[in-house]
Amino acid sequence: MVLGHNFDSKKNYHISLQKGSEDVKKNPTWRNLVQFLANVGIAPEDIFFTNFFMGLIADRAKPIGNTGTFPGAHDAAFVQRCQGFFLKQVDLQQPRVILVLGLKVPKYLSNLARPLEPWSKAKTFAAIDPHLCLIRNVVFHGLAHPTTLAVLTHPSYRPRNVKYRSYAGLRGGSAEIRLIEDALSSTH
Repeated sequence: MVLGHNFDSKKNYHISLQKGSEDVKKNPTWRNLVQFLANVGIAPEDIFFTNFFMGLIADRAKPIGNTGTFPGAHDAAFVQRCQGFFLKQVDLQQPRVILVLGLKVPKYLSNLARPLEPWSKAKTFAAIDPHLCLIRNVVFHGLAHPTTLAVLTHPSYRPRNVKYRSYAGLRGGSAEIRLIEDALSSTH
């Protein structure tokens, strides 16, 4: 499972719907994610892609873009509904690994399983790396299926931020590749 932050605006959703899919080559999230997954030998068709925040960003006269804090993040009841929906997806999919994209989503997962609690205060990769970026055998509250979670650089920011990653004595892109390899090997 790949867990992103949010989908997009209503306008961009309708454009994708008319085309029958998102434009993978123009969208930096998809373009960088697909390339990265290919580099680690993971085919997109082998992954369930989802987002933590369900719903679309309302269209505005002055677009706010698709990056930054999702507007619904300020509504505790909405966040709770998204947490419940995420848990339902995990229960149905029973993923071996969940690749969490970026630094915004981990805090919303932190109260869903005891091992993830330290994520509530982690705001930088320096705080997550090297001991909190890979957490094995996580069992979410109310579920029975264990999974492994790994926090990756968000694909939209990957070119400029991956250099700050460190894991297993490695830095940058090599650190994230090893992180995924370790996540996948811990589930066999």
